[in-house]
Amino acid sequence: MNCREVRKWMSPYLDSELGQTKTFEIGEHLAACESCAERFEAERRADELIRERIPRESMPDELWEAVTVAPAPRVSRGWFGVRSIAAVAAVIAIAVLSVTMLQTGGTPATPRVIDEYVAAAPEDLPFSGPGDSKDRSRQVNSVLRREFGLEMAMPRPGQLVGHFGFELVSAIERTDPQGRKFVEVRLNCCGKPVILAFASRDARMVPAQFQWPNPPGGQGKENVGAFHVAYRDVGGAMVVGASKHPVADILDLLFVVGT
Repeated sequence: MNCREVRKWMSPYLDSELGQTKTFEIGEHLAACESCAERFEAERRADELIRERIPRESMPDELWEAVTVAPAPRVSRGWFGVRSIAAVAAVIAIAVLSVTMLQTGGTPATPRVIDEYVAAAPEDLPFSGPGDSKDRSRQVNSVLRREFGLEMAMPRPGQLVGHFGFELVSAIERTDPQGRKFVEVRLNCCGKPVILAFASRDARMVPAQFQWPNPPGGQGKENVGAFHVAYRDVGGAMVVGASKHPVADILDLLFVVGT
């Protein structure tokens, strides 16, 4: 079994949903492949964190009665009817979880910026872009200046202790699923991909990437499984970053233009 097949089946393997033969083959591969083993450990830890952070609350009695005491159907249910009832039950369950988290002050189990990182760099390979490194650096800082009055400096010798090979790659203007704007900056540090998401603090609605912490303020960092996450405010903007490489020091390279 190759790496692509193992990663395809990694989630059901984690949940013990596979047959004996496939489970054995994946286990053998993970024992021999360090890259896949690290990926599996990251997924296992993320799953563990989700289970730890979702509050365990019982469903209110009145809502449970509304779910279990359904009105008589107008038509024969058949297969379509069964699927419809299942879909309604799923929606209700999600709504209950959402309300419970709001009532208990819960926050998303993991930062959305980690999902963005995994989608952009699934193999954990360095980012690449058109032009030479100076052109890419100018493009990134041009966007940051225009949108936030910021620039990202190249590190001075000794500024990033334990880091090397810093490279800005691209700045992409994006929107989250609700249409809220942010700028995604991609860069490499020590050959590892890093994602930084920028948004204005004056925004009427905080983009999804910044809803952890809820919302960010000041500065901080945290390890989430195999991922490093850091955030800070600078000027009139807020920024949150994710990587498998320590990212907090990189945010210190940001400065407000003209200061």
